[in-house]
Amino acid sequence: MVQEYVDGIPARHLDRLEDAGHNRVVLARRGAHVAWQMALEDGFFHADPHPGNLFVEPAASATEQEDEQGASGMPWTLTFVDFGMVGRVPAQLQAGMREGFLGLAARDPRRIVESFQAVDMLLPNADLDLLVGATAGGEFRMYTNDGAGGFRSTTVNDAAPGAAGVEFVDLDA
Repeated sequence: MVQEYVDGIPARHLDRLEDAGHNRVVLARRGAHVAWQMALEDGFFHADPHPGNLFVEPAASATEQEDEQGASGMPWTLTFVDFGMVGRVPAQLQAGMREGFLGLAARDPRRIVESFQAVDMLLPNADLDLLVGATAGGEFRMYTNDGAGGFRSTTVNDAAPGAAGVEFVDLDA
């Protein structure tokens, strides 16, 4: 069922976005910011945010919050469609996720493990010190951007700040 026409460029049409003067890096950052804001601040998530469900369209007004401008100088906004799969993120999970991301950004294995505990990912009798040691020692691995369009496996201690594809700004506010 379609309830409203979205007059924008589908995010999957990279050539059209570039022709319209949009910077792909700026678009990607805005998309990541919106997704994190939905989950970590608003307590909501869109479970199917692929480029076909995301449009770049002219902003409704020049005063729209957080407008960014493309090379054309026109303010724009991201519009999500297809809300067939959505959900809520409980406050406890939001807080734990924020702590986990901040732990990754700070390369703090204890903070990461404690964030797992905060969201009930660990058994009640889990040995936190053992898990912290394993995380610090490289047993806990994550996949980060390799800078060439791919991903590489790395440890918490070896990951570059922001390597997980997120700018960790104001998460602990």
